[in-house]
Amino acid sequence: MSNLLSKLPRFDFVGWFRQPALADVDPRVAHRAITIAKFRAKIYQKGSVILRQAALLSIIAAAIILPEWNSFPAPVLLVPAYLICSKALNARAYREHAFPLLPEAVDDALKFPLKGA
Repeated sequence: MSNLLSKLPRFDFVGWFRQPALADVDPRVAHRAITIAKFRAKIYQKGSVILRQAALLSIIAAAIILPEWNSFPAPVLLVPAYLICSKALNARAYREHAFPLLPEAVDDALKFPLKGA
């Protein structure tokens, strides 16, 4: 069991490995199932791209509107703000669209044997 725990990611921002569908699955199968669920969510729901674009536009609009940004290099704040917003919006989109697809993705990941297993 300790070998399985050592393979888990240290930072799980979205909460993939807290899902009940991945509770008793090998970490390599879990990674494959997560990839399948992400891919299907991106095919079925294209809303996360729109959310990221809206986040970028809102940050750019804030940079234009705020007058005190003229004396400070905007990329120092814009790039990290966009990355944080994008990460949060992607996590929200994955929770909303990919988590429901996870049990089916685990079944599909278990259908095919892993290389080297």
